[in-house]
Amino acid sequence: VLSFLNMKDLVTCFQVCRRWNHVAASPALWQRVDATEFVQATFEQHCKNKSTDARVDTSQTLLSYLQHYATNIKSLTICSIQTFLDANSFLPTITSSLQELTLTGYANLT
Repeated sequence: VLSFLNMKDLVTCFQVCRRWNHVAASPALWQRVDATEFVQATFEQHCKNKSTDARVDTSQTLLSYLQHYATNIKSLTICSIQTFLDANSFLPTITSSLQELTLTGYANLT
């Protein structure tokens, strides 16, 4: 069941209890990640907390989760990222195991 969750919902599972935290951290659940809703919610939280640069802070939060839990990530999807992320700051540091990257809504990616 957890394999059908997007990243935002999977991260929420971490907060339920220790057992769910352990289960949600399973590397198998982090091979195909849709981070769209996680990125949007994280950006909104940084804005609510009056972050000086919510895009950079959101990118750093995403990178932190990916580096910690998605060490064998195969596929990453983030839609409509132009408003929420500084893709140039986190993309170069994603692991070499990434085989598929789907980004939409980002015109300045080089």
